[in-house]
Amino acid sequence: MASIKRLKQIFIMMLLSSLFCACVGRGNSAVVEDAEEGVLFRKTVKEIDLNVNEANAFLLAISDTSCYYVAEKHEEELHEVRKVDFKTNEEKCLFQLEEEILSISICGVEQEQESLNVLSCDDEKVFLRRVNDHGEEVRKIVLNLGADDRYGLKGVCGRKDGKYWVYWWDAYCFMDEEGVCSERIPVRNAIVQSVILADNDKTYASLLYEDTQASVLRDLEGASNKEISLPGSGEYLFSLKNHGILAFADGMLYEIDLETEEKKEVLDLKNYVGVSSDTIRAIWADDTEYRFLCVSMLAGRMRASLQTFTELSEEEKAELKKEEKPEGEYDQYGRQIIRVYDPGGWQVSDTIINEYNEISERYCVVAERERKDEALILTTQNAPDIMVVTDFRDIERYCQKGYLTDLLPYMERSEKLSAEDLMEWEFTCYGWENGLYGLSTSFMVTTLIGKKSQLGEEKAWTTDEYLTFLETHPHVVGYGPWDRTQVLWYGIMGNLEAYVNFENGTANFEQQSFRALLSRVKDLKLESEGLENPDDVIGEDMDFMNIWGYQTVDSIAELRTRMGDDFVIKGFPNDQGKGMTFLESSGCLSIISNGKCKEGAYDFLEYVMLLDLYYYDARNDPITSGKLYGLKELYQKDQENSLGPREQRVIKVETGREFFKRYEVTQEDIDLLKRDVDQAVTDTLEARTIQFIIIEEAMAYFDGNASLDATCDAIQGRVQLLLDENR
Repeated sequence: MASIKRLKQIFIMMLLSSLFCACVGRGNSAVVEDAEEGVLFRKTVKEIDLNVNEANAFLLAISDTSCYYVAEKHEEELHEVRKVDFKTNEEKCLFQLEEEILSISICGVEQEQESLNVLSCDDEKVFLRRVNDHGEEVRKIVLNLGADDRYGLKGVCGRKDGKYWVYWWDAYCFMDEEGVCSERIPVRNAIVQSVILADNDKTYASLLYEDTQASVLRDLEGASNKEISLPGSGEYLFSLKNHGILAFADGMLYEIDLETEEKKEVLDLKNYVGVSSDTIRAIWADDTEYRFLCVSMLAGRMRASLQTFTELSEEEKAELKKEEKPEGEYDQYGRQIIRVYDPGGWQVSDTIINEYNEISERYCVVAERERKDEALILTTQNAPDIMVVTDFRDIERYCQKGYLTDLLPYMERSEKLSAEDLMEWEFTCYGWENGLYGLSTSFMVTTLIGKKSQLGEEKAWTTDEYLTFLETHPHVVGYGPWDRTQVLWYGIMGNLEAYVNFENGTANFEQQSFRALLSRVKDLKLESEGLENPDDVIGEDMDFMNIWGYQTVDSIAELRTRMGDDFVIKGFPNDQGKGMTFLESSGCLSIISNGKCKEGAYDFLEYVMLLDLYYYDARNDPITSGKLYGLKELYQKDQENSLGPREQRVIKVETGREFFKRYEVTQEDIDLLKRDVDQAVTDTLEARTIQFIIIEEAMAYFDGNASLDATCDAIQGRVQLLLDENR
């Protein structure tokens, strides 16, 4: 006989097979130590607001106060140079061009203002502009280059006398103040990576020799074109410091003295999180501070951050020695490890973990994917910090045993997320007594759907009407075959109060209506195998009914489009004639009481909750889905922007064939979602346990291993015992 735990797993899988489950500036600071010298730096991370839809991740420049980047407005066929102030995070457009922008670089101070060199081209000419900090064009030069010279053009480097060096991938040349270029000087067997003006007023080209992968700095001003070898290999980025040059490659930052050619390792960036050869786009430095403008692409999203390393003073080092690390596990970067138990990966994907670990300085998330015994997970002294609770009804049981941590005290101390920011269904599902013990990013409504012509127009029907439909439509299909266990489960979900008085704690499963329910379900002749997947066509002559879980207005609109006017959200049957719908969640994240890093665990929970809002704002996309988010602000924004046409790209896994779903969200769809959400109820742990008992005993009756009388007696005894124990 199946156990209640197994029945619970079956029910969850039944839901998941039919439902769609959906799976910040955040400034951080940490003290880190250089591996070679033992020099201590304070590393801070500040996210930079770039327009993620338009920013070019490779055309950027950095100064001590600002970041500059190129944005491509494809619809208007314009290119913009924008500035982001590091202190205020304020972004503004400096100027626009119709021409393609090839490079931007900071060219120093002009009348106490920063200025930029902007290299651009159209179909015929190449232009060099100097633009001041107000976006005013100080100077414009048309380069006397031939048509073929525009190809492979990488950038320019200005000298203090107003003249320039122009460089391509495979050559460079000298250019005067009027844009007249000398003959191109080819570079044999090497690639020109960049050209930089050093503090000694000399200009150097960084070359990477293709055969040896050796990198050098070539003096372009000297007659002999002296070359200084660079340590390591690969593509370098450069900045100035004192009388030398800072060079970065292969995860190492070097300081190179141009007079003595001495090379000194400054920072081994392989020891730090979020800074690597793949992410760094620009460098700025002074005597005690190093700044890296980093851009990373995760899950198709672009994130920019300013990562600053500041050398600590002697006083700060002395204070640091007094600090003690809290108990727990630490990774190689000195961050405390947060362990998350999520064997199915439903809530915490590897992408979310990677994004968090990319920017977090104090904590590092590690996922535990191997399925383990629930009691062991919650009670061991080496418990994970966070656990995914799939069924919200378990919250009550876990809280009664002290397994979970109340999240409200953490919210009271937080500057990012408060209890007032949450939708009421967070507390409905994950509240217990006066606390909150789980957070979920989204919720859903579960119901029964079908054809209006077969089930009727009203969202209401009785158990008798429900069974009569199944008896007269033996070929009914859903997304999967119908069986007696499903029929019984859906028949009692919304009608349990007909057999149980929860107020006085009494059960009556020996009454005739319940006996008739079991008997009629056993006698059903269900002959359909069901639809293979949700995209199958629901034909006009097809008998159709299915359990359905939805969390977006889009889901209603898309299904209504496929089924036409013959679509109805019916609800689960009830003897009072109500159309019952239930509020469900795809799971929550809870902090385990035995975990070692509760502060870090809450930091990650908060990050996950705010992630959708962060990307919603960054995306600035008016076409959204009307989703049942856990955050009020996100839910309201999404509902307001739901109306309108949609086009959803779908790829069939079996064939790889691509097609598009096209539909339009109407006010009627929005009203339907609101109606069902407002009327939805939640099962208690007690009610769900009673359902498990009924199904478990009824399975023996359906299989012919128990009589109707014995089955009703067994259910009556077990349920009454449960009610007595809970009183």
